[in-house]
Amino acid sequence: MPVYKKPYLQPYKGKSTRHTCPACKTKQSFTLYIDGNTLQPIHPTVGKCNREIKCGYHYTPRQYFNDHPDRPANQRLPQPQSPQSPQNRAVPATPVKMDTIPYKYVKQSASYNSHFVRFLCNYFPKEKIENVAEDYALGATKKKEVIFWQIDIQGKTRTGKIMQYNPETGKRIKNKPGAINWVHNKLKYNNPHYANFNLCQCYFGEHLLRLYPDKPVAIVEAEKTAVITSMVIPQYNWLAAGNLNG
Repeated sequence: MPVYKKPYLQPYKGKSTRHTCPACKTKQSFTLYIDGNTLQPIHPTVGKCNREIKCGYHYTPRQYFNDHPDRPANQRLPQPQSPQSPQNRAVPATPVKMDTIPYKYVKQSASYNSHFVRFLCNYFPKEKIENVAEDYALGATKKKEVIFWQIDIQGKTRTGKIMQYNPETGKRIKNKPGAINWVHNKLKYNNPHYANFNLCQCYFGEHLLRLYPDKPVAIVEAEKTAVITSMVIPQYNWLAAGNLNG
């Protein structure tokens, strides 16, 4: 009887060993699982994306063989020899459902009427401000707060960060209740449909990667910095991590 060898993630041996993720379609970000016996990839979809924050795709060999019981027996994972109680039985991981916000909210909020944009008017020409506001889909609330929408590379709206700025100094207002809020939180509070909203954040400005695919990427911490530097050094796609861990 042949000895069973566990599947393993393909070791890195150059760009040829990193592939296009089947979920986010990013090139050279996907590591395949290799069959321990045949030393061949199990399937083009069985693997792990290294963009854990922005994608998180991970399809394990066990999940694949459970989903495809027709695969040859010698390619299937061995089952435990001793019975297990339901409490101790391993449960295959399932992809986390990612909720998004309808784009109509982005369109409804589109406005130059925020204290942040008013501050920009002190230093930049109207045409540049209009272009950057359109590129980043800047929004505004009735209280003149700016909305920094997080729209991913697929064009899906994850959430919007709501912030207030001093219109003269451009500094963020930090010492008032609700100095930072989120669109998904407001929707959860006002609409039962969003009560169990599962947030998966992305980079602010990530949608620009599809809009301007030939531009190199620069990542900063703050959304304000990304907007301003995009007018000063427009040859880059300026993204902001905000409070993301990555």
